[in-house]
Amino acid sequence: MSILSFPDRGPWGDPNYRGTASGHLYRELYQQLRPRDIVEVFAGRGTAKQVADELGIPIVALDLKDGFDATRDNILERVGHESGLVFGHGPYGTMIRHTGNVWGEKPHPADLSHIEDTDEFIDVMQAVLLNQREATRPGGVYGTLTGDIRKEGRYTSLQAEYIARMP
Repeated sequence: MSILSFPDRGPWGDPNYRGTASGHLYRELYQQLRPRDIVEVFAGRGTAKQVADELGIPIVALDLKDGFDATRDNILERVGHESGLVFGHGPYGTMIRHTGNVWGEKPHPADLSHIEDTDEFIDVMQAVLLNQREATRPGGVYGTLTGDIRKEGRYTSLQAEYIARMP
């Protein structure tokens, strides 16, 4: 388990967009990995893109609200080339319902935050991670920012489950 803590979220993104990560996290990630280019999946309100733009790193931001479905659309085909970092900050199961709550008037059928079954959610996220891996340049990095789920007295480490299920 890794924990990062920052005294403020920084000037990036929209602090009112529930579930968004601090731009400091992306800044640390980009400075450690030094990617030549980035593809972000689940771009939300654009925090990761704003940080990449500030650092001068080319980035393609993909999100369901803009018509990109990470479970059905091929990242590599959409972007047109492999990338050095393919990263996403997807939903943590049903903890925050995105469509019909954070954005959009009603739930979108491809919104992963509406998948009720935790095992099904993990299986779908594994497919997203495989999609990300396919779009990653050899020697590059792909991954996801995730949390854990506590639901009905059951604790599930999404991080551990994603790693355990990857081929």
